[in-house]
Amino acid sequence: MTSDGLLSAFDDLLIASFFRYEARCNAHLAKHAPVHSAAISKVRSVVTLLWPRAQVKPFGSFATGLMRPGSDIDLVVTLPPVRTTTSMPEAPGTLEGRNALPEETWQASLARCLVNQSWIVPESVRTIDAVVPIVTFATRFVVAGASPKQFLAERSLDKPYLGGLSSYGLLLLIVRLLLLMTTDDH
Repeated sequence: MTSDGLLSAFDDLLIASFFRYEARCNAHLAKHAPVHSAAISKVRSVVTLLWPRAQVKPFGSFATGLMRPGSDIDLVVTLPPVRTTTSMPEAPGTLEGRNALPEETWQASLARCLVNQSWIVPESVRTIDAVVPIVTFATRFVVAGASPKQFLAERSLDKPYLGGLSSYGLLLLIVRLLLLMTTDDH
């Protein structure tokens, strides 16, 4: 077999592998969609209890559709700017009530509330101080027949905020590999 024929056969195997992986990911995500929606809804409920005007929005691989099996769901909590008829409210926290200026950080307040939720694994709740502070946790939601073992998780590389690879990072690695394979210089 010539090198061109070998490369063509390899390309065909790689493409078929990508299609199988895509089908597996799509089936996994479809199976887990109700659990993902429930988790986001529950987080919104907890955040709204603390800060009634807050919004919870997905971002990252979940929001872009690049989520892979085993990925976490990234959510951002935002509070709209305070608008009053005067330049400043009469007293700090007037619009937000008792939770406006907590004695603890907002992440600590959220973590404290999450620990007490029945759908949360309490020992999984952690706050991580970073440029963008993070509250991370695991839920008790289970999907029948789901397998939590993943290649990256087995190697402790599934948490980008702890030095692991993100979905986008994996995508870049795959694109680079494909570019290397398609160049005439190898």
